Amino acid sequence: MMTPNTASAASRIDWLSPATGRLLFLAAFLAGAAIIGPLIIGHHPRPFPADFNHLWAAGKAWTLWQSPYGPGHAAIFEAYGLIHTHDVPPPFFYPPHSIALFAPLGLFPPAAASFIFAVLNVAALGVSSVLAANLLRHGGLQVSRLALASLHAIAIVVFWNAGCVIFAHNIATLFIYIGVLLALRGVQTKRSAPVAAGVFLALISPQIAAAFAFSLLLLKQTRPAAIAGGAMVAAFSLIGLAPGGVVASLGAFLENLSVYASYPENAHSNQSGVGFFIEKLTGLSLSAPLLLACAAGAVAFVRSRLLESEARAPFEFAAFSLILGLFFMPSLNHYYVVLTPVAAGYVLKSARMSLVAFAALAIHMRAWDLIAAFNFHVWFQDRNNSATFDSLAILMMLTAAAALSPSLGIAAFWRRNSASGARPKPFPVASDHDQLMKR
Repeated sequence: MMTPNTASAASRIDWLSPATGRLLFLAAFLAGAAIIGPLIIGHHPRPFPADFNHLWAAGKAWTLWQSPYGPGHAAIFEAYGLIHTHDVPPPFFYPPHSIALFAPLGLFPPAAASFIFAVLNVAALGVSSVLAANLLRHGGLQVSRLALASLHAIAIVVFWNAGCVIFAHNIATLFIYIGVLLALRGVQTKRSAPVAAGVFLALISPQIAAAFAFSLLLLKQTRPAAIAGGAMVAAFSLIGLAPGGVVASLGAFLENLSVYASYPENAHSNQSGVGFFIEKLTGLSLSAPLLLACAAGAVAFVRSRLLESEARAPFEFAAFSLILGLFFMPSLNHYYVVLTPVAAGYVLKSARMSLVAFAALAIHMRAWDLIAAFNFHVWFQDRNNSATFDSLAILMMLTAAAALSPSLGIAAFWRRNSASGARPKPFPVASDHDQLMKR
C-alpha cells in the first residue's frame, strides 16, 4: 500500500519508458550476481543443505529403472556418498509425475546435475518474473513488462528471505511457481494450454497446489484444461511408478507419505497453516488427508458463493483458492513465494484492507528477519518461530483477499438483510467497492 509521499515519488517515474526498464533490469542483474551468484558457482553438490541430493537420487533411480520410493533411494545415497540430515536418508516424498522434472538430473553426476539445476533455477526466476509481469499488467498495472519483471526478480532475490533459501538449497519451488503462474495466466486470458501445463507443474507440490487445481476443476471455463492437466499427471505418474511395478511403487509412495510428518522438519508444529494453530491450541495433530479434505470443502463453499456474472470472478476464485490451500495445508516459508503477484494485486488496490495484505506479504517475505529481531532461535531445522509468523500472515492474507475480491460472496454470508430477507449482497457491494477504489 503506497503512502501519499511514495505514491507522489512513484508518479514522477516513467514506468513505461524503455530506459526505466533497462535500469531496473541492470539492478536485478547486479543483485542476482551479488546475492545468488556465489550460490550458483559455488561447491556442487553442496555438503549442506542436502535437499537437492534427494531430487538427484530420485532422478538417478529412475534412470536406472528403479523406484525412488523403495530402498533403492537410500542405497543411491550410500553408493554415491551423498550427504543427508538423518541417520538414514528420508524417503522420497514428491509425486511420481515429478519424473518429468527430476529424471533428467540422474543422467549427470551429482556435481554436474547440481550446477545444471542451479542454472535452471535462475532461468526459472526469469520465466516466473515475465509471467508475473504479464499477470499484473493484464490486471491494469501501467508498468512496462521489462520494468515489472525486473522488479519481481529483485523482490524474490533481495526482499524475500525465501529467495536465498531456494537457491541455497537448490530446490524446485520456482518450477511449481511457474506452474501456478501459467494456470493463473490461462484463467486470465481464457486459454486452455497454460492452465493444463500449469496444473501439471504446480501439482509437483500438492501441498501448494492441490486446492488450487481443484478450484480450476470447479470452474466451467477451466474444467476441460484442468482435466487435461490431470490426465498428464496420471500418464506421467504411471511412467514414474512403472519401475518396480505400478501397484508396488504406489504402495511404497503412500507409505512414504504416511511417515512424512514424523520427521521434525515436517511436523505441523514446524510448518505454518491451520494445522499449526490447532496443534498449538489443542495439542491435536491433524492428518494431511483431513486437512486436504477441509481445503477442498472450503474451495467448494467459496465456489457456491461465486458471482459468475462479474468478469473477474474466475480469476479471483482461483487466486483465493491458492491462498485457501496454503492456509489449510502444512507449509514452509518458501512456499509462499507463489503468492507474490496475487498479493501484489491486493496491495495495489486503494482500499483499507490493502494494508492488511501488505502487512501479510511483508511478514512472509521477512519471516527470518523477524525471528532474528525477536532474538529467537534461528537454526534452519527449528522452524517453529517462522511457522508462527507465517501462520498469522496467511490468515491475514486470507482475510484481506476475502474483502478485496468483490465477486466472492464470502463475507456476505455473515451479513443479515433484515429488511427483505433476501440473499445479502456480496462484500464489498459494487457501490462500496467503487468508492474504495477511488480512495
